[in-house]
Amino acid sequence: MFLTLLAELEKEGQLEAHSDVHNIGLIMGLIAGEANTLRSDGFINIKKSKAKSYHGQDFIPYLLAYASKGNISLRGPSNIDEIIAKGEEL
Repeated sequence: MFLTLLAELEKEGQLEAHSDVHNIGLIMGLIAGEANTLRSDGFINIKKSKAKSYHGQDFIPYLLAYASKGNISLRGPSNIDEIIAKGEEL
């Protein structure tokens, strides 16, 4: 649902660092931190699939793509740089 929200914000032209949506970088960073925790706890499988549908393991790379499109800096957890690096590897 969060990716759908980001897609809608992008469609409305609000997915930018200085849009009407305040603290979007913080919110995205906190969500990325939670997704990283779920992945490391084993709730999200990191198996690559040839199917062209969404898989939970792709969440952080998709989130990073939206942040890059909007020139948004992710903030939040103290290990956000590590989360971003792991997401870029996937």
